[in-house]
Amino acid sequence: FTANTVKGIWSGYQAGVRHRREGLTPAIAADLPRPEFRPLAQGPLPRPPRRRERHRLRVALLCGEFGGPWVGGVGVYTVHLAEALAARGHDITVFRLGHGPCRVRPEGYRVVDVHPETDPVRERHAFLMALHREADRREFDLVETPLWGGNGSAVGAAARWPLVVRLQTPFELIREMSGIERNHGVGTLIASEQLQLAYAAGVVGISRAVVDTVERTY
Repeated sequence: FTANTVKGIWSGYQAGVRHRREGLTPAIAADLPRPEFRPLAQGPLPRPPRRRERHRLRVALLCGEFGGPWVGGVGVYTVHLAEALAARGHDITVFRLGHGPCRVRPEGYRVVDVHPETDPVRERHAFLMALHREADRREFDLVETPLWGGNGSAVGAAARWPLVVRLQTPFELIREMSGIERNHGVGTLIASEQLQLAYAAGVVGISRAVVDTVERTY
């Protein structure tokens, strides 16, 4: 912890000096197709429909670390999200990387294992193929994925379902803070997160600070 603290302070100092000298360059090309986002209309929220009038959605949740050997914030959040949506009567399917048996007992929703790949690009494509197989039986209304890991980048590019991205700290910021070298795997992960944002139909910001952080970084 002490070593990481010292590295973090030095990394932050270097990033600050670099920013003063060079400024912040956009990470996504200006000519990449991006959806138009408009703020919600001001005024009171519309009255929610009665329970019998609510549409039962079929939602796919992507979370590579769901139920795996490492339990992080993204995995725990997805567990609570799946349980809450299922309790409201929606049809929920969670897609996870099949690193061993699932350690989470699903309550009212399904879990689908996606075969893990050593190549990060093929692994993101594996999520898309798993979604296609499940959608052959009944179509999904939307797909939701965390920003972390970029698992939905191929899904967004395919444009078959509306893709909603749930924002967390972007990996590019983690890389800078931790002093991680930008190799092929790291570059692919960062590009996958950027593509998710570029092709998303919408984003979910769990806080204003996270939204601002992602906007500045990507």
